[in-house]
This record gives sequence, structure tokens and C-alpha cells, in this order.
Amino acid sequence: METLPQEETLRENMARRSFLRYAGIGVAAGTIAMASACKKDKNNNSSNVIDIGSGDVGILNYAYALEQLEAAFYVRVAASPYANITATETALLTDIRDHEVAHREFF
Repeated sequence: METLPQEETLRENMARRSFLRYAGIGVAAGTIAMASACKKDKNNNSSNVIDIGSGDVGILNYAYALEQLEAAFYVRVAASPYANITATETALLTDIRDHEVAHREFF
């Protein structure tokens, strides 16, 4: 017995729907499992915590920390480039480094 093209399309759509349904259920179950495995730490007296402030000051301190990290990364990349780097790539990385250092200095 020969199947019609419409029946094949219907079967493919059903298989795709089943896959998406099971994939969605799997992702949801994994998310729930991971969320339930996370433990709330009610004791924040750890020495590993850095207080960057709150409100606008906290946001600016966080941005400054990120700019320091980005500038340090690009300074190191420019100082020791990878093997076979092209002149164009060197120029781009140096330009990015200069911008990140300027951002850091701005903050």
C-alpha cells in the first residue's frame, strides 16, 4: 500500500511535535532539578564576598571592575599575540586594547 505525500507530511509533523514535546519536558525537568539542588546560603558572613555598594554606586563599581578586567585581558593579548597573527588582527586587537584602557581610565 502506497502512502500519500500528505500522510508522510503528517507523520513527519507528528514526529517533530513529539520530539519537541519531550525535549521541552526534559528541559523543564532539568531546570527544576537544578533549581531544587541549589542551596540558599543564609549566612553571608563569608570572607569571599566583596561589597561593591548598592544603587548607582554599586553599578558604577561593578562597571569599573569589568572595565579593569577587559583592559587587563587586551593588554595581555596585545603583549603576547598568538602564533601566525596577521597585521590586521594585531591592529584590531591593539585598537580594542586602547579603547578598553580608555574606558578603564574614564571610570
